Amino acid sequence: MRGGVAADAVRGRLRPRRFSWLLLAAVGLALGFGAPARAQVVPGSVVQTIDTSLWTPPSPDPSGISYRPDTGRLLTCDAEVEETVEGITLYQGVNVWTHTNTGGVVATAKTVPWSNEPTGISFDPAGGRLWISDDVKDSIFEVNLGADGSFGTSDDSRVRYKGYPAAGCDDLEDVTYDNFDGHLYIAGGGDPEICRIGVGENGHFDGAPPYGDDTVVTMSVAAFGITDPEGIVYDPFWNTLVLADRGTRDLYELTPDGNFLRKIDVNFPSDIKPSGVAIAPGSTNPALRNYFVTDRHVDNNDVPTENDGRIFEVVAIPLGGNGTPIVDAGSPQTVQWPTNNVDLDGFVGDDGHPYPPSSVAVLWSKQSGPGSVTFGNPNSTTTTASFSAPGSYVLQLVGNDSALASLDTVAITLSQDVALSVSSAGPGAVLLDPPGGIYSFGQSVSLTALPDPNAAFAGWSGDLSAATNPETLVMSEDKSVTASFVTLYDLTVASTGVGSVTLSPPGGVYEAGSAITLTAAPAAGFFFGGWSGDASGSANPLLIVMDGDSSVHAQFNNAGGSGACGIGPELLALLPPLGWLLRRRREKKR
Repeated sequence: MRGGVAADAVRGRLRPRRFSWLLLAAVGLALGFGAPARAQVVPGSVVQTIDTSLWTPPSPDPSGISYRPDTGRLLTCDAEVEETVEGITLYQGVNVWTHTNTGGVVATAKTVPWSNEPTGISFDPAGGRLWISDDVKDSIFEVNLGADGSFGTSDDSRVRYKGYPAAGCDDLEDVTYDNFDGHLYIAGGGDPEICRIGVGENGHFDGAPPYGDDTVVTMSVAAFGITDPEGIVYDPFWNTLVLADRGTRDLYELTPDGNFLRKIDVNFPSDIKPSGVAIAPGSTNPALRNYFVTDRHVDNNDVPTENDGRIFEVVAIPLGGNGTPIVDAGSPQTVQWPTNNVDLDGFVGDDGHPYPPSSVAVLWSKQSGPGSVTFGNPNSTTTTASFSAPGSYVLQLVGNDSALASLDTVAITLSQDVALSVSSAGPGAVLLDPPGGIYSFGQSVSLTALPDPNAAFAGWSGDLSAATNPETLVMSEDKSVTASFVTLYDLTVASTGVGSVTLSPPGGVYEAGSAITLTAAPAAGFFFGGWSGDASGSANPLLIVMDGDSSVHAQFNNAGGSGACGIGPELLALLPPLGWLLRRRREKKR
């Protein structure tokens, strides 16, 4: 994630400090930034005055101005300095100055002799060339700057385009270039009008007929109250044209089709004669996109000794109004605990409005996380953050221009690798989710006990207790867990006759080593005859220990129809032994 959002919205991560003005303007056009629906009048304020008359050599009548975003410098040309009036001239072989937005001259050049009257100048950042208008030769010059990128050096090449007055563009006061659709625009003070010049069928500029096939469209601006448009600049950010009008001493913003958008009512001095206009970063706040307006002031034809050229820097609210600050909290970071600090590389950009105060406040804070966060300087986009505990944090960066605010967040993870040791006691295994055994501090791990066939999970021990399955463990340190499993055996009981067998404990499936009590209960008229299968004897109750699958049979006998002649077990026990009875019978026969 350009444009404004509410203060509680999360911004996308666009970092415009790495954008050129041209690219940022392309973003603006792509996102549909446009002019307001109705015309308006807004104030403009002069915030700086540059006296070009104090330059060495001086510029008494600056006529055109343009900004070079590739160098951050302005170029100003003077269409009158080479003139001699009544034997007086200030010309010292220079009529083009390269300077800062505070007026510091860094280089000089000249257009003489191929153009004695350079009334306008425009830089094409994409093409590395200058466009210079000349209202005496009624021509436009295309100057390619060559490999060194500097104007006025030996590798410059130049082409002159003519024929525009015959096509209706009869006063070439200033020139500007539309980087996006490739049109040239001329401010014509004669009628007053704007001329839009395009390439013809051959696909390149070569002059209007009969010199070439350039197309020329004139658009009158008189209906808007403009009487003498001397300066013009194309604003790629808003896709508009800004005119400097000498007659009303104000600035006007129009669409490229010549439709009126707004008037900028500037508090210029009453004696100003605007001659050119450029858009460049503000001298005190580079976030501002301010207007730089050249002033020819008194003409040397009226006062041959005059030397009073000026450039005024003007600030005005942007066409689209005050923009919400652009906030980028930076890229997510992960560090290994116990390292507990990170460098934050945030960005807060703003358009410098409202003006004043033309400033934006910055504030870092913690949005979420397990511990406290201490910022080196919470009011700086680039700072440090220290954390009291490991874990996952979300930090928030807010930009506030006193009218609008926006924010962005960044995730910071302080990772502490901790180990989970898992073992099994008995027939079974443990499944970890996520698997691996090495986890980040604070990470949750699910443990599932998986008993083998004919086995059961008995419970956890170590850093887990009880027998919940599955169970979740939060990794706050190295931990060890044991899962216990037991073997299960089946106990099958059957009976013959009428009776029942009670198991204690009940169930029929038991852990290995379990002691089970079997109690035989004969029905009325039956007696318990004994055990068979994996048990023997007639002990009742019977205690067995489960050391494998077991099958036990209980015999119940009918007390009246089987056994010793129908005598029950109680009486049978009182009879003498069968052998004694047989001896007595033999003795009687003798």
